Amino acid sequence: MSIERALRILDKLRKGKTIRRWALMGSVAASLYTRPVTTEDVDVIIEVDSDKEFISVFRSLASVEGTRGLHILLGGTPVQLFPTTIGALYKDTPAKAWVFKTQSGGLSVRTARPEHLIILA
Repeated sequence: MSIERALRILDKLRKGKTIRRWALMGSVAASLYTRPVTTEDVDVIIEVDSDKEFISVFRSLASVEGTRGLHILLGGTPVQLFPTTIGALYKDTPAKAWVFKTQSGGLSVRTARPEHLIILA
């Protein structure tokens, strides 16, 4: 599992306009603020206007490498997507995300702010 590879794919999808704004959340995001943790997947909130749009994006991404349970696979890494249509806090997260640079490749990763991570946990 390569988390950074999955994040690079998400960034490429955003640049190609397959997805819009997105933000890293969950334990991978929390580890940017604290000590690194072990995880089985990557959690990402993606900005969409409707559930229909989310389903379309999910199916499009799933058609590339497939799925594992509720996760799509990106670079072999399970990624769980959450739409901004879930509620106001989910909608707010990508808009107010902080940007971190990865250590190895200088990739900019939009990451949920600590207060969002605490409330969404």
